[in-house]
Amino acid sequence: MHRFFLSLLLLTLTINGWATTIKGIRLSQSEADTRLVIDLSDRVDYHLFTLDNPARLVIDLKYTDQPKSITLPDLKNTPIRNIRYAEWDKNTLRFVLDLNKTLKYSSQTLTPDKKRPYRLVVDLHDSSVTQTATKATVTPPEPAPKIQKKSQATTVKKEIPASPRRDIVIAIDAGHGGQDSGALGSRGTKEKDVVLAIARRLAKLVNDEPGMRAYLTRDSDTFITLRQRIKRAHNHNADMFISIHADAFHKQRAKGASVFVLSERGASSEAAQLLADKENAADLAGGISLEDKDDLLAYVLLDLSQNASLEASLEVANTVLSGLKRVGHVHK
Repeated sequence: MHRFFLSLLLLTLTINGWATTIKGIRLSQSEADTRLVIDLSDRVDYHLFTLDNPARLVIDLKYTDQPKSITLPDLKNTPIRNIRYAEWDKNTLRFVLDLNKTLKYSSQTLTPDKKRPYRLVVDLHDSSVTQTATKATVTPPEPAPKIQKKSQATTVKKEIPASPRRDIVIAIDAGHGGQDSGALGSRGTKEKDVVLAIARRLAKLVNDEPGMRAYLTRDSDTFITLRQRIKRAHNHNADMFISIHADAFHKQRAKGASVFVLSERGASSEAAQLLADKENAADLAGGISLEDKDDLLAYVLLDLSQNASLEASLEVANTVLSGLKRVGHVHK
């Protein structure tokens, strides 16, 4: 008799003290600015960034407990449609402010005084209000007289626009498919069906997280080669590749889960194959073209990229293992 046990392969494609508690959240507003104040029990490390479509402001608080209950401020007549929060990971509490439109923001932390605790202050600024007021009250100055100057060479610095933030893309790969059914359970259960169901549930969990988006390499009972799976992940700009398998064993008592990452030996073998096709190898070298590089330089660039990927994969694998240990048995 066979029993399935879960195994995951994770590949990244590019990851104390007492916890702070939240004592309250306040909101105030002027004509062009909205101020959000989070009262805290202690200093806090934090990170802010925005997301588009729809407009959101994300506030990550490190080592902060998720409040069991908290009174949220009235959002009527403010640019904020909703405030939600949840544990992002074991060390991060994430607040997401759903906005009516994209706004500029600034932030600062304040130390306690006689009446108030530590505070994180976030100011949302509506530049359109300021521009409207300026147009109504300020008249343009008279143009300055032109001054004749000798022609001279000047150097103009080209401003490089900041890279827009985007969602983290997780490629979820359900193993096998089509004519490749994978392992078979004692009652005829097929691995390809089990892992596809798991992949779909995992994709939903990922898509429910702010700032994350899932991509399924297959969402039906179709056969895809390994190279096609990887190519699809790259085409969708995946930051991480997770392959899901459900292995079978002849002993019924076998159960649990395991996590695998690509070994250094496997990475070296893969690098050797990729160097034979330098055009495709550019994907694994951080987007750097290797076509015009000699073999030694191309190998060094690819090796550096793979080492960083392996280190990040191990970090993610350890995090996944910690989570799996809380819900069941794991294989070493």
